Amino acid sequence: MKKLLTLTTFSLLVLVSLAEPPVKKWKSDRGLFGYKTVTQTNSPDLIMLSCRDPGLIACRAQGITVVGDDGEISLTETNIESIERMIDDLVLSGKNSGTIVYDDKVVITFLFNEDADDLEYTLYSVPQARRYGVNF
Repeated sequence: MKKLLTLTTFSLLVLVSLAEPPVKKWKSDRGLFGYKTVTQTNSPDLIMLSCRDPGLIACRAQGITVVGDDGEISLTETNIESIERMIDDLVLSGKNSGTIVYDDKVVITFLFNEDADDLEYTLYSVPQARRYGVNF
């Protein structure tokens, strides 16, 4: 009975970790020094970081982790900065939406609306991207 309980608990933990939602970051109307409002919302379907209006607060998540079949992929602030530089380079070259792969482990979809100065991107592990039907 104890082995069955342990196996059941382990199975539930694996299922929960595989069901981890993607991470979405939305940035709008950045000021010279940052944003006025930065909020992070965690729900079963999505982890959302929203940064808007000019202010003094950096747009940083509290620990961004995407879950792949081989475990969690923790992204440091340096990783996020590299991803955002990649997106910025694509936007500056005239591409306002697309999909990129970072370090062969993380798939990023992005959408930039120049008129509203809105940038939205979503981070998926490669297995998550496949499950959500993201083409990459």
